[in-house]
Amino acid sequence: MCVFRKKLTALLAAALLLVTATGCSFVNRGASFLRRVTMEKGEKVVDSSATRKFYYDQLSEEEKLNYRLLLAAYQRMDDEVAGLTLSVKDMIRINKLILLDCPELFWVANSGVFFDENIPPLVYVGGRYTPRYRYTREQVAGLNESINALCDAFAEKYEHSSDYEKALAAYEYIIDTTEYDTETAEIIISHGDYDPIADDSQCIVSVFDGHRSVCAGYSAAYQYLLRRMGIFAVSIIGTVTNAATGQTYNHEWNMLELDGEYYYTDITWGEPEAETHLAEYGYFCVTSEEMGASHKPNKWAEYPESEAVACNYYYRSGAYYTELDIALIGTAIVSAVAEREDYIAFKFANERDYMAVKESLKYATGRAVDLSYYLRYAAAVNGDVVIEQTTFSTVDDLRIVRLHFTYDNGEEA
Repeated sequence: MCVFRKKLTALLAAALLLVTATGCSFVNRGASFLRRVTMEKGEKVVDSSATRKFYYDQLSEEEKLNYRLLLAAYQRMDDEVAGLTLSVKDMIRINKLILLDCPELFWVANSGVFFDENIPPLVYVGGRYTPRYRYTREQVAGLNESINALCDAFAEKYEHSSDYEKALAAYEYIIDTTEYDTETAEIIISHGDYDPIADDSQCIVSVFDGHRSVCAGYSAAYQYLLRRMGIFAVSIIGTVTNAATGQTYNHEWNMLELDGEYYYTDITWGEPEAETHLAEYGYFCVTSEEMGASHKPNKWAEYPESEAVACNYYYRSGAYYTELDIALIGTAIVSAVAEREDYIAFKFANERDYMAVKESLKYATGRAVDLSYYLRYAAAVNGDVVIEQTTFSTVDDLRIVRLHFTYDNGEEA
């Protein structure tokens, strides 16, 4: 019996998010641009000057000027930003890039989700923005203190760990402490009654304080925590497609730099499947080609190609096969059953080997690659295994095969 992977159906259908709302735009209420400088109205709530800015570095000089004006205003929580020189369309993009570069700006409402002039969270008027914020200055100070204390304590715990260990620990911590906010995601996807000012699901507060978030909040929090741990990370906005329905959703994920190599990670898709309650690692530190099979980034920047596998979860776990070794796979199956593991997973470096194993499991016997002997052997040496109820699932984009074991009590471990 085949049980196919639910990741590209359940998670995509239930989850993907809110950048859908970015399709709307500002209304340009003035043809001429004001070129006066925003006046400082207070001290900066946070200083982002020392943060490496992936998107800023790829902008033109004029775009950088507008970026700096808007960023400075956000850092001070100014009521108005003046002196902007770009079009409405360009400023929408610049605003979004600032929030992708600076997840610490959690008080900026909507994380760049824009609405029309009837309910504007941010109004563009002849070279000016009027920002709106989720929190007061006092609330921001309190949240900054508590979030930074949490992240710094976590970073200190892994101070002497490798880049891979830090990235994995942060990944598991966020997944273990955060519940996916299906209700909010469905409201936004369906264009329901959504309050962009009150909603914090797209910022780091939803993860570190509320423990309930959507993909924008997951990716921003992962980016922020990794940076506090000394790991460079970037949030990426784009689209993914539901493999079952063909419907495309807006989504957000991450790019990491570990040991001088780039990797791509989707922490939202790491949330456990409902049946197994197991964290998923398929999209932890994959190549640009593997991520690109299902994830299409917006064309706002150039993202580096990555072929590195040294920090891939399956590579580090000894489950990454550069060539087909049935005896080695069989030994791993027997060991997993002996330990009463509920599943075992294999990732293959090439399509040929992956398809050979997948087809072998699909047809059970009579194929060049036959794992049935090892399944029978595992049952023989561990008599409490009900091999007839062993199932498998696959992830074609990542060339992953998983075997799921059912034991003598009729339940998965």
